[in-house]
Amino acid sequence: MVAIGVRHDLKEKIVSDPNGNERWLAGWHGEKKLLDERLADPALYASGDNTRLQAFLKRQAELAQSIDEGENRWLEIHTELEEIGEV
Repeated sequence: MVAIGVRHDLKEKIVSDPNGNERWLAGWHGEKKLLDERLADPALYASGDNTRLQAFLKRQAELAQSIDEGENRWLEIHTELEEIGEV
């Protein structure tokens, strides 16, 4: 059973911005898709611009981590909401 204080804190997070996590995830997925397309372009590698390539690869890794963490947080929140009967 979830304590009342925890339940209140959880509901407060959800009520303050109920779709915040989904909006962040959508943005990250969109940016990662564009980056994946750029990284799939052979012209990027033919140009010899290693600095740009490294920046794209670094951002791709950052986005992958953010997406993973965001999806885990979304799952955690929804699991907690199910436990307290709010979903």
